Amino acid sequence: MRRFGVAFRERVSIIGLLAGDSGVVALGRQQAARKREDRKRDAAAGSGLLKRIEFLVFFAAGAAATFIVADYVGTALQSLDKAETAMASARGG
Repeated sequence: MRRFGVAFRERVSIIGLLAGDSGVVALGRQQAARKREDRKRDAAAGSGLLKRIEFLVFFAAGAAATFIVADYVGTALQSLDKAETAMASARGG
């Protein structure tokens, strides 16, 4: 046999398809378009969640970096204060 074909889930009106009527074929197209829109909306909602998670991660990293720098600066200032106190006592004051 030298034939091939396409199997559809539902019956399709070939005459309606050729005439451009809005029948079963148009309904299938509308459903497909609706499914695409649903997928886009779901993807957008998922990306919104990812953006929130990304913000929280960067916020936490920034807060941690701030505490580390503040600790480092505090330690450096304490060392300078001790050096200043030692120099003042060496001068006799």
